[in-house]
Amino acid sequence: MEEELEYGAVVFVKGEYQGRLAYYDNDEGKSAVVYLGRPFESDYIMVPHSHIRNVTSLEHEKYKKENPEFCKLLGIE
Repeated sequence: MEEELEYGAVVFVKGEYQGRLAYYDNDEGKSAVVYLGRPFESDYIMVPHSHIRNVTSLEHEKYKKENPEFCKLLGIE
């Protein structure tokens, strides 16, 4: 059974973008809608849920540093 993902910062664990941080926004059928850059302003891709996982606290801090304006808008501290 796969772990249930929460929307928000994720890291790729498989595939072409392995190791890259991104933003998981929604689902479309059996695929996850993931923004590779700033959410809602950059292009998104559709990937299998098995290619991503929610970030750890250290990865979360890195995501916040890379996207400070977006995090501030959403109240992410």
